[in-house]
Amino acid sequence: MTSPDWPQDLTHRLREQHPGLKLELHRDTGGYVILPLIVVPERSRGLGTAIMTEIINQADRHGDTLALSPTSDFGGSKKRLEKFYRRFGFVPNKGSSKNFDIQQTMIRPPSPAPAQQDQPAPAMMLDLYHRTTTEAAATIYAEQRMTTKYPTGEVWFSNRITGQGEGYGEAIVHIRIPEEMATLDDEFPDGEEHYTVQARDLRPEHFIAQASTATNTEIAALRTLQAATYGAADARQATTQPPDPRPGQRPELGPPSAGRNPSASHGPSAPGR
Repeated sequence: MTSPDWPQDLTHRLREQHPGLKLELHRDTGGYVILPLIVVPERSRGLGTAIMTEIINQADRHGDTLALSPTSDFGGSKKRLEKFYRRFGFVPNKGSSKNFDIQQTMIRPPSPAPAQQDQPAPAMMLDLYHRTTTEAAATIYAEQRMTTKYPTGEVWFSNRITGQGEGYGEAIVHIRIPEEMATLDDEFPDGEEHYTVQARDLRPEHFIAQASTATNTEIAALRTLQAATYGAADARQATTQPPDPRPGQRPELGPPSAGRNPSASHGPSAPGR
């Protein structure tokens, strides 16, 4: 049974629990629950996922359909936001299944499976690549951690093996992390995206290729993965030189990408990472 007031009640409760959270959630005249805005406080890692989990759980309990329209108005990537919402069961509101009573571009009917309620959405994983010197890569893999000279504590990564970061070193440090650990810093027309990650958050399990076993075959495998995703032209530029397995003195890691400053705001448009 639908409780008309739950969107308003949940909005007030979440705002009180999370100071700085900007959230709009309301029921429209057709009875659908609309989510026009989520802006999470700076450095609130995972808060967007937590908020969305609460919203969909409430919608399922009350049998309500949710609707929203991801945009890049708040500095986020529209494609990335659409992928984020798909994790929670949202689908495009178009085609043969379009609901003409709803103007928003994505909708989520209530889940018919009560046993799945209150379960968090599965984490999305990102494969990211950091260019540096062979000596620095060897030390990073040997110590299973990264440091940075920047006072923010951030390290810059790309979603591409090659591209804007190639000038920062011949070796590649490959990490795989939950999406919420990364902050989108810049994006380019060819699909390349730059991210920042807090060095202190990286754990040994996040590092994919060990320096002592990194080989041309492994780099070629990464190149093949990029070719399948982005095209052969980018992949052909990938380095074939593995990190030097000898530990050395850690040099300073490379500078940030030449893009906009990291954004602290995430809209529903960007519900957090």
